[in-house]
Amino acid sequence: MHREKEVAEKVIAREIAEEVAMEVLPTEEVVVAETAEEFNAENGLIPQVKNERPKKLVVYLPNNLNLGKLLKEEPPKEMPLRNIDHVKDNMAQILHVISYLPSVKKDFDYEGNKGFIPLNRQKLQKSGIHDYNVYLDYLVEKGIILANSRYVKGTLSKGIKFSEQYAFSKIKKSFITKKTLVKAANKKTAEANLQIQQQYPYLYKSWISGKLSFDHRAALRDLENKLNNDKAAFLEKHNMTEIEYYEEQLKMDSASREKVKYPTKQYNSNYLLMDRLQRQEYFWKIDKKAGRLHTILTQMSKDFRKFVSYDGQKLVGIDLRNSQPLLATALLDKNIFNNNPIIMNKIREHNPYHCPPPHPLLC
Repeated sequence: MHREKEVAEKVIAREIAEEVAMEVLPTEEVVVAETAEEFNAENGLIPQVKNERPKKLVVYLPNNLNLGKLLKEEPPKEMPLRNIDHVKDNMAQILHVISYLPSVKKDFDYEGNKGFIPLNRQKLQKSGIHDYNVYLDYLVEKGIILANSRYVKGTLSKGIKFSEQYAFSKIKKSFITKKTLVKAANKKTAEANLQIQQQYPYLYKSWISGKLSFDHRAALRDLENKLNNDKAAFLEKHNMTEIEYYEEQLKMDSASREKVKYPTKQYNSNYLLMDRLQRQEYFWKIDKKAGRLHTILTQMSKDFRKFVSYDGQKLVGIDLRNSQPLLATALLDKNIFNNNPIIMNKIREHNPYHCPPPHPLLC
């Protein structure tokens, strides 16, 4: 079991590192628009569902960080690029990884990795960020991030994380316009959209139909109220601030650590997903292990799905009790299984290692 857990954690760490986020958004808060169309017009964004390429992307950074002002007042001693705006964009993209990945990759033990986000340096180079060590050194020097260069097999991955000053700050949006970063992000988005369009055309069509609506203004009000209530409850329960409790958790081993939902991190995760939903930046991912489709709605907290509607109708959730045994009959009943080749093909596609001959049904 220990060996299996170690391999699983290593695979997850590699998958996270390979998914260095290619998204982007503003250094100052934008007034919430009434509709997604107004929002896109105000922010110069083009809905990706129309297969048009946005000229600027969005990153999410700590609200108490003014990266542009810092670079203007204290520019790096080594300037990799002449254009200071491109330097800022590269740094913003790196920092965005810290904010973004925990919001969409929730199956990785970040606390077990001492809070560090695995960082794939080769992916940074391919995205157009060269001389990344200069950027990392500057961000460490200015006390914005902490960097971990150590790797302990099955225990600790190389990575970066925000310093205490920024670790539990609310996030804001900031735009990136550097062409190489924008191009790399657009390519990744186009590839993901194409995969879903080809494998799940009926689902893709429903997403881009224009019938999906989101009450962004009401959702944000609810999100702010929830943050205030949750922070008060957290302080009352633990008698510590979030950062104080978090630092204590990092000192413990995995067996002793308590699974905790930190209010600010929950806020940031939902803020990010709400913003992408409002901008019609729908993302899809097919789980490589089981073929499950993950979307922006499955990532979002159920508390805020009430603000989403489709074709004027509110969404509802249906939970089928004991559904797994019912669905398993398709595998256990030979006649049902043989008459439905889709099941066998999907199992082979996503779990080829579960098909050892001479299994009478799967092979």
